[in-house]
Amino acid sequence: SETSSFTKRALHFSEASPLDPYTGDVVDRVATGQDVMAVIRRLHSLSYFGPVANGLIEVVAGFCVILIATGVVLWWPRGQPGGQPGGIVSLRATPRRRVWWRDLHAATGLIAGAGILFLALTGLPWSIVWGQQLRSWSNRAGLGQPQALWADKAVSTLPMRTVLATTGWTLQDAPVPLSGPATATPIGLDRAAAILSDLGMPRGYELALPVGETGVYAAAAYPSDVTRQRLISLDQYSGRPVVDVPFSELGGVGKAIQFGIGLHKGEYLGRVNQFAMLAFCLATILLSVSAAVMWWKRRPSGGLGIPPWPRDRRVATSVTLMVLGLGALFPLTGAAILAMILLDLAGQGVARRRAA
Repeated sequence: SETSSFTKRALHFSEASPLDPYTGDVVDRVATGQDVMAVIRRLHSLSYFGPVANGLIEVVAGFCVILIATGVVLWWPRGQPGGQPGGIVSLRATPRRRVWWRDLHAATGLIAGAGILFLALTGLPWSIVWGQQLRSWSNRAGLGQPQALWADKAVSTLPMRTVLATTGWTLQDAPVPLSGPATATPIGLDRAAAILSDLGMPRGYELALPVGETGVYAAAAYPSDVTRQRLISLDQYSGRPVVDVPFSELGGVGKAIQFGIGLHKGEYLGRVNQFAMLAFCLATILLSVSAAVMWWKRRPSGGLGIPPWPRDRRVATSVTLMVLGLGALFPLTGAAILAMILLDLAGQGVARRRAA
């Protein structure tokens, strides 16, 4: 039988207590956010280290998109120098030669690039700037949370993410609804759980208790099958659903992002999904290593080996426009690119003054 978990929240503290399903005894007490998976999730997003570090994740994800896009342009076959074949999806020479590492880098990027791009794009909705702007835009456009469900409801100023940890990306900013005027004794936790069961709430849901006289029983289910995700708020006096949001009610952008996040986290298609995401992560490491080896083999003694501007103007123009466009699409990454350009220009100015 499954073990239930009860979470007690105070102003600055939250504690999760797994309960024996037969006796109701407390099995353990764990400070919320201190369990192993919670720690791993916070390390994954760098949220342990504050918003600046979290923003670095967004910068890197934007660069990942840029590198995949520009890498495809640079890989695209345009004929080999001297008519030499190879290097498109095959490996030439041996690991001692730089061309072998170049071909390994290109072939890996070609095969795994779409998956790595998928990981970056499905991770970006959680970012602190781009992700929040996407959520706000999708909600305003009617493509995210179904705002009509809250249109005639009394709501608080608190967003759902302050009372529930498993609302999903789309409903994080949805307002917490309020119970009606107190006309009877509150229904209690057991009755609320029974009502949620009758409504077909998937098992394993999170349930937050009412806070104050106008609070609601807020419940969120976040199962591996994203189509069964659901959020329900019950009036604490009548037990009627104040807001009931099944997955089918989400807008197109909200549905797409919830599907993407499920695949990103390896939750939707079992082991196949998990091993595919692992393979793309390993491919990212291989691309990083092969790029570093290529640079090391190319660099002149005592120098950085910065490559010259491409001779093919079409390639240079295409890559430049692509970088500028993606830099505008991902503002933090664009700001990082601008900072790099300014530092480079400043370095060139210092070098010229020293030479003079």
